[in-house]
Amino acid sequence: MSPSSITASTYRESFPKPDLTPTIGVPTFESPHKMHRELKINVASVHSNLRGGTNGLLGLMLSPERYALITHIPFERPEHPGHFQPPANAPRAVVEAEERIHKENLRVFHEVLEVEKALLAQIVAAVDKAYLTAVQNRNTGQWNGTVFQIFNHLMMRYGRISPGKLAQFERETDDLMVDTTLPIEVVFNKIEDLLDYGEIAQAPYTQLQAVNKGYNIINKTGMYNEYIKTWLRVPLNQRTWMNFKTHF
Repeated sequence: MSPSSITASTYRESFPKPDLTPTIGVPTFESPHKMHRELKINVASVHSNLRGGTNGLLGLMLSPERYALITHIPFERPEHPGHFQPPANAPRAVVEAEERIHKENLRVFHEVLEVEKALLAQIVAAVDKAYLTAVQNRNTGQWNGTVFQIFNHLMMRYGRISPGKLAQFERETDDLMVDTTLPIEVVFNKIEDLLDYGEIAQAPYTQLQAVNKGYNIINKTGMYNEYIKTWLRVPLNQRTWMNFKTHF
C-alpha cells in the first residue's frame, strides 16, 4: 500500500479500538479518562520509526514530560519538509539520495497527520459536538489545535482532578498491598494511572517520584530483595521509571 493511500479512515479501521466508548451527556472525569486510555492504545498500535519505536505514535497523546517517563528519546512532531530543492551543482547520486530523504520526511509528515485525523474523528464521534464547540472554527468547521490540545480541552473543562482527589489517588497508590501471585505489572499500571492523573491535574510527577513509589510498594512485598539490592547499586542518573520497570 502506497503512503498516499493510507488515509485517516484506513488507520481508524486498523485501530484496536476503532470506536471509542461513547460519552453520554456532559463529560465527567471518568469518561475523558477512559477515552484517553483507548486513544493511547490506538495511537501506540501504529507502527512508526518516528522516535517512538515500540511506542508507535504515542507521543501524539502525551505531554513531553509524561512521554519522558516512557522513553529516553523525546517525541518530536514532524514538520512539513517543504518543496524539494536539489543541492546546487551536486552529483546525481547526491541529488537522488537527498530526494529519497525528502520523500521519506514527507511520508512521515502525512502519516502523523492522517493518524491525528483518525484520532480526532474518534473523539468527535464519541462526544456530543456541543462540548467541542470551543475548539471548532464556526466559519470553516475545522478543529483548532492538535489532537492532544483538543483532548486536553475536554480534560480541563470536564475532567479536571482537584488537588484533594489527586491526593486521594496518591494515598491509594502508596497504600497498595500487592498480591505476589499477580504479575508485577499490577504495580506498574497503578503507578502509571497516578502519573496520568497528575498530568490531568497539571501537577505532573517526576521520574524520581515514580521510581520511589514503585520501590516502596515492591519493597513491602518482601519478595524482591535481590533485585532491590542490585537496583540500589544503579547510578542515580540511571534510576528512571523506564529502567525501573525493566529491572524488576
